[in-house]
Amino acid sequence: LSRCTTECTGGSLYVCGSTGTGKTASVSLCVEELNAAQRKNSPATVALLNGNSFAQPATIYCKLAELFGVNADAASQPESARKALDDLLLSQPRRKQRLFLAVVDEIDQLRAGDRQQEVLYQLFGWACRDASRFALLGIANAVDLHERFLPKLRQSGCSPDILVYPAYTKDQLRAILEERMLQDASQADFGFDAVALELCARKIASKSGDLRKGLEVCKKALLQAKSRVAADPQAKKAVSVGHMAAVMRSLFDSPYVETIQALPQQAQYALIAISRCARKRAAKSVANPDLGGEAKGAAASAPRFSADEILTEYQRMSKDWKLPAVSRAEFAGSILDQLAQDSLITVSGRGGKKGASLKDKMVILAPKLDDIDYAMEGSAALRQLLSGKSNRQFGANMYSSAT
Repeated sequence: LSRCTTECTGGSLYVCGSTGTGKTASVSLCVEELNAAQRKNSPATVALLNGNSFAQPATIYCKLAELFGVNADAASQPESARKALDDLLLSQPRRKQRLFLAVVDEIDQLRAGDRQQEVLYQLFGWACRDASRFALLGIANAVDLHERFLPKLRQSGCSPDILVYPAYTKDQLRAILEERMLQDASQADFGFDAVALELCARKIASKSGDLRKGLEVCKKALLQAKSRVAADPQAKKAVSVGHMAAVMRSLFDSPYVETIQALPQQAQYALIAISRCARKRAAKSVANPDLGGEAKGAAASAPRFSADEILTEYQRMSKDWKLPAVSRAEFAGSILDQLAQDSLITVSGRGGKKGASLKDKMVILAPKLDDIDYAMEGSAALRQLLSGKSNRQFGANMYSSAT
């Protein structure tokens, strides 16, 4: 980044590696430092984007054109925006000493719906041209994205520099968890057993090396310890090995996680739709504490919904995120059957009737919502669907610009 901004020359860097290793966080810190330390003789315009916020990959041209100051008319359509960017980014540096930097998180999501990968080839191509004033910094998990899906980059001499973030080791995880969690615990006047942190670090390192999951485990263990003290004021104000082990059992020893991860994509979408229905019902229960007995009981028991309600949520999600549409017959048949065969749901007609319509079919969810969240943690796209937010909401929040 320093070289590109100082010399006002193009270039590309692909930052990749396991989830939860700090890729986005460290890139964001570098960009903040770049903005704070920009020299007057090498200004840069920075666009922070997320590949998941574009329903169609080519619409990234419109957003880049907007953030880079192209006039509104040219930025309104992908093709006109691409041509305007071509002129802006490849103009000779003597015209205007300014670098244009695009940081694209989840850049691999720009592959969706673009069989020829034209958008990714265009972005990396702009960055490697001799007269370019465009720098591209892409972030994703896949280490082999450029080799598997963009082989022409190497042939044309446009391969990006690669920075791989390996999964955290046990010792690294323990050091970070100690620093982060001891601070959080001390603020609440709690202690953290060193053996408990060691146990967590070993488990996370053996699973994925995902720091976010380690922090989640520790925070849940701290909440469990706090609940224990609230129930028994004489209890020790510390997170013990027992607290940590209990949380890890609930997260990692679930029989459902691997089953969910192995599901076909449409079955995963259906499970997400059920999860979204459950969260909406729980939120409604919290917002309306005076719910009648039937509604209150439904919110407290195992999540139970009509198949029609789930299909409605699935269709809403599909429309908003441009997911493949499914017919009522396909949903009632192959998709729900798949989930039932894998023991993730139980399906029956109201009152036990068989052959009931979607409206009368009742679906009971077997795994906990935490199991679903954990199983889908490795996919940014699935995490966004689980959030319940719309594509438009993410589009508004997942990119910004700085000059």
